[in-house]
Amino acid sequence: MPQDAFYARISRWVAPGGTLLIVGHDHAHPDGPPADAVTGPERVRGVLAEDLWRVRTAETRPRNVLSPSGAERVLHDVVVTAVRR
Repeated sequence: MPQDAFYARISRWVAPGGTLLIVGHDHAHPDGPPADAVTGPERVRGVLAEDLWRVRTAETRPRNVLSPSGAERVLHDVVVTAVRR
């Protein structure tokens, strides 16, 4: 299932007043994860109807990780929080 379709699907499970939290890999960084496992803040916003959702956070955040060889690198995660109206 494509990421956007998955986010649209799980958004229907949130009750009015409830919060949806999505954390995913940022597609803007080519050294990141495979293309089918990525998203972006605006893509997530795009599946949330403005009349049903108040988006509180839609951004990319850096995260330091260690590779299996012990080298440090920075990955970028998409973080979106939205409250259902």
